[in-house]
Amino acid sequence: MSGRGGARRRATALLLCPLLGLHACSAGNPVRPGTVLSRSVIDDAVEVKADPDTEQHLLMPPEIARLREARVVLLGLAVRNISGNLVIVHTAASHLELEDGRVLRVIHATDVDERRPKTDEPSADTPASDGGGDDGYRYLSALFPGLLVGIVLVITSPIWGPPFLIAHLVKQNAEKQQLRSAAFESLDNVPLAKGETAGGLLYFAPDGELPETLAVATLVVAVHRLDTAREETVRLRLGPRG
Repeated sequence: MSGRGGARRRATALLLCPLLGLHACSAGNPVRPGTVLSRSVIDDAVEVKADPDTEQHLLMPPEIARLREARVVLLGLAVRNISGNLVIVHTAASHLELEDGRVLRVIHATDVDERRPKTDEPSADTPASDGGGDDGYRYLSALFPGLLVGIVLVITSPIWGPPFLIAHLVKQNAEKQQLRSAAFESLDNVPLAKGETAGGLLYFAPDGELPETLAVATLVVAVHRLDTAREETVRLRLGPRG
């Protein structure tokens, strides 16, 4: 019986995977699949992890070349609240400190292209499409499959209803995680309750030349602890462990 029960559970899990999403069907990466958060430090309130080789793990050579043109480095990191109180991560205050004293400030993703050398590119005119008289037909054609699927879902709801409710709760948690990560990458202040994580890809830019490697850099993350009403910084050295 235990073998049959295990088989049923595995089959149910496979069926629910498309509903639950990546965060529920695997351990999941709070930053991006492919990143390796190999550097970490634990503070009193938060744990900070980072992947100093984010570019090599995620990007193709042309994308890395684009960042070099803009004099920008990409870093994947995640912050988890390990305290029992609310913590606010000040993402926009994060920065990288180099051994030579230089500082790389975090910038918004939309500013990367603004830092690249300007080139004159011919603009292509896109002809406007003529909607014609087929709009109504296309609307009805698109609507009918949706109505059919709705009828099927109502008829079969006793079968898929309970698993779907569980999937819905898990999906809600995954969506909250995605919202926190989106706010993190938008350089917003991100509140984290106990056990919650925010992570993403951040772009850092120096005033002068880029460092050849992030092994000479220290990541500094600013957090606000509501229990002590203090602003604190958590420092994570990105170089090899000594």
